Amino acid sequence: MSAYDKTVRVQEPFEAVQASNKIWIVHEEYEISEGERPEEAVTLQASFDPPAMLDFIRNMESQLHDARICVDITGFIRPHLLILLWALRDVGVRSFDILYSDPMRYVADEHTEFTTGPIVDVMQVPGYEGLHRVPSGTEDDILVVGTGYDSQQIASACDAKKTSKKYVVTGLPSLQPHMYQENVLRIDQARESIGSVPRQRFLYASANHPFAVAQELHDLVAREREETAARQQEFGNLYLCPTGPKPHVLGFALYYLRELEHTAASIIYPFAKSYSKLTTDGLLRTWQYQIEL
Repeated sequence: MSAYDKTVRVQEPFEAVQASNKIWIVHEEYEISEGERPEEAVTLQASFDPPAMLDFIRNMESQLHDARICVDITGFIRPHLLILLWALRDVGVRSFDILYSDPMRYVADEHTEFTTGPIVDVMQVPGYEGLHRVPSGTEDDILVVGTGYDSQQIASACDAKKTSKKYVVTGLPSLQPHMYQENVLRIDQARESIGSVPRQRFLYASANHPFAVAQELHDLVAREREETAARQQEFGNLYLCPTGPKPHVLGFALYYLRELEHTAASIIYPFAKSYSKLTTDGLLRTWQYQIEL
C-alpha cells in the first residue's frame, strides 16, 4: 500500500517493489484530478468522523490476515497514517513492513509549503483520544510537538494549548545535513506561539528513526511522572502532536499504542483542508522498518 502523490520518492518505490497485489491510495486532500490518478487507485475522502481509512482497512480484513504486508508511508497525510496504524491493529494485524524514502531536497527549501489550505481545527486523531482529566488547559498539561517545516501547523498546535508546558522534538540527525537548519528556521517562525521554552525542553531524535523517537517520548514522560510524584501531585493531561517527518509520526504512534492508551493522553493534529502534492525533489535512499504491534 502506498499513498500517491507527484513525487519521485513515492512513485519509484511503488514500481520497484515486487508484490502480487499493489494498492495506490489517493488522499482527497491532495486535490489530484481524475486524469492524474493511477488506474484502479482507491480514493479516500477527507473524512475522520468516522475515519475513512478505518473503513478501508476493515473492508480488506480478510485479505490482510493471510498476506505479508508492506506499507510505504512516504506519501501518506499524517492523520491518515496514524489511523492506518490503529486500523491495522484493530483488524488483528500485528506484524508488517514499512518503507520510507528520504528526498534529495524540498522543492523550495525552507520555504516549502506543505499545507495549501487553512488549518481548520486542532483536534484529537480518532483512535488516539485520551481519557483526559478535568479541567484541561492548565499549566499541569504537557504538549509535545514533533516539528517539521510547517510553521503554521506548529503554531496552531501551540495556540490550541497555550498554557501547557511545551516540549519541542526536532529531527537530528536530519534526513539531509542542510535540513536541520531549514527546520530550525521554520520553528523560529512559530516562536511567538511556542513561547519561552527552556533549552532542556528541546529534544532530538534521528529524523528517520521511529524507534528512537518512541524511546525519547517514553523517557520524557517517565521524567515528568517522577517529578510530579516527588511534588505529590497528579500527572496532568498529555498531548502529542507529530507534524514532522513521517518516521517521527510513526514513532509517536508506536509509543502511544504501546503505552498511552486509556490514559490522560491523546494525539492531536492541526487538520488542514488541503495539502501540497509535490513537495520534494529526487530520492536519496529508502528505509525499511519491521513493525510489531
